[in-house]
Amino acid sequence: MTAKRIGIWALVAVVAVAVGWYRSSSMNLEPEGTLRRTSAIFVTGGSGDYWKMTAEGARAAAKQFNTDLEVVLPDQNEGLKQQMQILMRLQGESKDGCAISPLDAEGQTFLINQLAETMDVVTFDSDAPLSQRRYYIGSSNYLAGQMCYELVTEALPDGGNVLVMLSNLTKNNMVERKAGYEESDVDAKWNTVDYLVDEGDQAQVRENIEAAFQENVQISCIVGMNGYHGPLLRQILAESGRLDDVRLIVFDESADTLAGIEAGEIFATISQDPYKYGFDAVRMLAFLHNGRASELPIPGRGQINVRCEAIRQDNLAEFKARHKERQATSAVD
Repeated sequence: MTAKRIGIWALVAVVAVAVGWYRSSSMNLEPEGTLRRTSAIFVTGGSGDYWKMTAEGARAAAKQFNTDLEVVLPDQNEGLKQQMQILMRLQGESKDGCAISPLDAEGQTFLINQLAETMDVVTFDSDAPLSQRRYYIGSSNYLAGQMCYELVTEALPDGGNVLVMLSNLTKNNMVERKAGYEESDVDAKWNTVDYLVDEGDQAQVRENIEAAFQENVQISCIVGMNGYHGPLLRQILAESGRLDDVRLIVFDESADTLAGIEAGEIFATISQDPYKYGFDAVRMLAFLHNGRASELPIPGRGQINVRCEAIRQDNLAEFKARHKERQATSAVD
């Protein structure tokens, strides 16, 4: 690829991020007049800290936008079977709207389309782009994958072997994160030795790591592309005495992950904004039910991009202060 073409694509990426930020910011609007009551269900992809933050945002929006909200957090992270059962149960229920983070973009499209015949459906965190959902609220996971690779080059300036871990390759966000990372991985100085799938199973994560180190003892960095990877990888490496030898690049902002960054045991995490995902998803359902789609940033059907950011030791304190301030504001509301 020529330098000129690389420059053009870089400009396109910057513009896309800027537009996404503008659209995300423009969601901070209050409805004019009273909203009639909306009945909605909010379905996450698991019950870990990340999903609890999405639910916190969803509940805050429900209070603000006159919504009766049922929140469902499947017991198992990445528990596709349980989420499918929830979707099938919803086929017979009378709701005005459903917000869901699909665990299988292609496999769940049919059920999402059935729901969309009787209620408004929005997706968050992970999309089902071929379905009849009205909106998707989330980050550009392709750009997040590129950010992962950039952080790897920062963590290993002299190069090294990298292991990448993912929950699955059925979720749209996992497919896009892997693509963004993989298509950035063009310099032989950094060698990605494998992409390992664990289906959200902690025992499988352990097994994958043990096998990888037996096959390649020179692994210098592990990238965990799901929120549960940060705390778990930190624990596993500490138990095996490798925590000082392996750099960790992870996702999301669980308390244990942030503690790992503060202690210098995790190099960086990519923070999305799960609270905003949940808040905007429920707000959209209330607007749609009230026939006020024209007041949304993209009337009709589209995608709302929420920018993600890299959290390292040098900006950790500022990041935590921002989140503490928002929590205080939510508590007052």
